[in-house]
Amino acid sequence: MKKSEVIIREVACDFLDGKKKFTQLELSQILGLSISTVNNIVKKLDSLGALRVESKYFAITDFKKLVLFFATHRNLEKDIIYRTRVNMSVIEIENSLPEMVAFTAYTAYVLHYAEAPSDYSEVYFYVDPEAMEEIRARFKERGGPPNVIALKPDEKLLSDIREKRLRESSVCPVQAFADLWNINTWYAKAYLESLEGRLNGVLE
Repeated sequence: MKKSEVIIREVACDFLDGKKKFTQLELSQILGLSISTVNNIVKKLDSLGALRVESKYFAITDFKKLVLFFATHRNLEKDIIYRTRVNMSVIEIENSLPEMVAFTAYTAYVLHYAEAPSDYSEVYFYVDPEAMEEIRARFKERGGPPNVIALKPDEKLLSDIREKRLRESSVCPVQAFADLWNINTWYAKAYLESLEGRLNGVLE
């Protein structure tokens, strides 16, 4: 993902967890990015009305605008590093994946909320590069509509995967929302609408 997207995700996910104030220095240290990189996206979001910048911190003023900015600028296709077709159900695929992954899209929704708005046919996940050999061995490359889709994680997400800091081994709902926005299936829309409803109290 782009550095700007990583910054937005960090702020939005922390906001969901109850954090109200952010500093650019703290973000730069947590994400290993320069202050100028953080400042550029903060100023952009401030000009859009998604954030309010104060002298010592900034705060989210329009969470919906922040999340939609993230989703519409997300390029999921660019992060796909492996995809293949296997004759397995999505539950079998999910249970066959190694530990070093972070589920997103449909699976992330199901893990977070313990329900499925509809059936789904693909499993999307971010994977530690060190686990790719195992992924390729378990899910041989073959043709057909892919139902195993591996994505490259950014450095912060990779660190979270390795340190097992993820709830239910899945990305936060904001990342899942942005990824679902970029998937063109009717059931992606069903999940997206349901997730938006789940976030409604924050999005409004």
